[in-house]
Amino acid sequence: MAMPESLTFCGRTFGAAELELMRQIARDFSALGVTEIARTVCELLEWRRPSGRLKNHECRQLLERLQAQAFLKLPALRKLGGRGPRRPDLSGPCAESTAVAGTVSEYTPLELVLVEGEAESRRWREKVEHYHYLGCRVPFGANLRYWVRYRDRDLACLLWNSPAWKMQARDAWIGWSAAQRQYNLQQIVNNGRFLILPGVRVKGLASKILALSARQVPGDWEEHYGCRPVLLETLVDAARFGGTCYRAANWIPVGQTAGRGRMDREHRGHGQAVKDIYVYPLVHDARQRLCSDPRPRAELVDVHSLVASLVWHQVRHRDRSASDARHRIGSLHGLKASPGMVGALDVGSPCTRGAARSAAMMDAALPDPFPASIETLFSKLVRRRLHSRAAKEGS
Repeated sequence: MAMPESLTFCGRTFGAAELELMRQIARDFSALGVTEIARTVCELLEWRRPSGRLKNHECRQLLERLQAQAFLKLPALRKLGGRGPRRPDLSGPCAESTAVAGTVSEYTPLELVLVEGEAESRRWREKVEHYHYLGCRVPFGANLRYWVRYRDRDLACLLWNSPAWKMQARDAWIGWSAAQRQYNLQQIVNNGRFLILPGVRVKGLASKILALSARQVPGDWEEHYGCRPVLLETLVDAARFGGTCYRAANWIPVGQTAGRGRMDREHRGHGQAVKDIYVYPLVHDARQRLCSDPRPRAELVDVHSLVASLVWHQVRHRDRSASDARHRIGSLHGLKASPGMVGALDVGSPCTRGAARSAAMMDAALPDPFPASIETLFSKLVRRRLHSRAAKEGS
């Protein structure tokens, strides 16, 4: 099937040339495996989180979606041992928690402890899979997992993850435009799982945990992902819960979801799982910050030139005796200028002058004639990645 003219996924719009690039990589480098293909696509298109990490998980989801729609074909999944199931194995018995009762004042200070290490991660997933009604699935996008502890006792499990892309009631409460949502969505964090462990009967514990989370999560999220949230959100199944602890912790009910789920892009499950939406502003002007306009920037429409320049910048021989300027170029505007790209710059943008200066710096750093075969550049990049990977495995 022919590729669509454009496709928006996880807040980024991909043009026809970029989608065709994904199909070309999946076809020509199927020996890499799906994960490595996703990472390569992210590197070429500079699809990263605010912290600089590749958004390879989201990219893999996009590639799988394109494959389901017959736009491209991915290599078969490899059976690699030792990685464990994507959902915890509950064949064995789950250790019961010690019974705890009383008031929250008897169990202070509480601690929010990040889940770290393979053993702790497996135990956290087992608890959530066994006792939470939604189970424990691999979270989509950025996420942090916590134990809630009093001394050496685990009282609860928490998951904070990326927010929903669209929710009409939440978006109406914020009052932002589509462009503002795309630019500022990363400043919202979702409470994806909240589990008080069985046997824990402590009055006021849930709202106390939410208050503690509002103080600690923003700093942890900024440390891990380079962006400090200004708003927390969560979804509550009203058929099961009344949202009492969120109301007690001053969370604001803003409406309900459409009931079709995060990944139901075809609207097949509309109205099947309606949930109440609660939000908690972390700063007094949260809505004003979320409604701030995107920063203007120059746009490059010549995608093939952009990709070719980026790949060559990564694989070319680095002459340490040359100007250090080329080693400091981190912007996508720092590309070798070409006649087709000169007219692609938005002249009215404040970034145009800086883009032109970066392009001139890159022009001095790249050799002439510029390599014309993008397939050759891809091959060099792939070989470099494979040699690096083999060296790591060999060591």
